[in-house]
Amino acid sequence: LASLDPEEEIEAVSMPFSVPLIDASGNRLDKPLIGEYDLVVRRNGIRTIVDWKTSARRWPKGKADTDLQATCYLWAECQQGRTATQFRFDVVTKTKEPTCEQYPATRPPEDFAQLGELVHILERIVTNDCFLPRTGSWECANCPYGEACEGRHR
Repeated sequence: LASLDPEEEIEAVSMPFSVPLIDASGNRLDKPLIGEYDLVVRRNGIRTIVDWKTSARRWPKGKADTDLQATCYLWAECQQGRTATQFRFDVVTKTKEPTCEQYPATRPPEDFAQLGELVHILERIVTNDCFLPRTGSWECANCPYGEACEGRHR
């Protein structure tokens, strides 16, 4: 709690969003980007999206700079007409002496074009039933394509 900024005002908690995805050619993709911000705060008039994480250890340098979630959330803000929004991860470490560290992340416009292209590629993968088996992965239990994958690969 010592790391909380008393100047930050809470604007929203668990705030859902749904925005269009657009590829590098400017074409709107079939499915929207749907998500939920953990926290939205405002300090000195600046809006910041905060995503809460827990981790067994401190994050390595540069992790926030490449994390796809930050790209998605900042894209969602841009699509809602809020281009000056900031983003950060608040990460609590589950260590002997827990810490809460903040990792800000920014994204240039070309990252948003890459996001649209990545989703476009993933749509083609799903449409063509290309499921990569990840036997024993913790992700399998919650995967929406688990049954399709299980029928082909196990």
